[in-house]
Amino acid sequence: MSSVTNTGKIAPLANGPLPKPEGMRGTLIQAISRQSVPAAAMCFVVFGSVLYATMFRRMKKVKAYYSTHNPEEEYEKIKEMGVFKSVKASWQE
Repeated sequence: MSSVTNTGKIAPLANGPLPKPEGMRGTLIQAISRQSVPAAAMCFVVFGSVLYATMFRRMKKVKAYYSTHNPEEEYEKIKEMGVFKSVKASWQE
């Protein structure tokens, strides 16, 4: 038999509660602070590429459309189709 007796919550060969390991203190904070700058940079790169891929190309197409768009001609074409009930087309009279 062993001469050391277990008296409760403390391990039989320890002189008290085990200390926290030195290498584990603050590791979460260090990991977060170390990874936050590259993560933010990656967010800006992805945001910029999506912005370029969608918004700027769409704005270019809209600008090209409105540079050649004639609203009076469009109105006359829609009126001749008979869309408006308040204005009669030439074929409705």
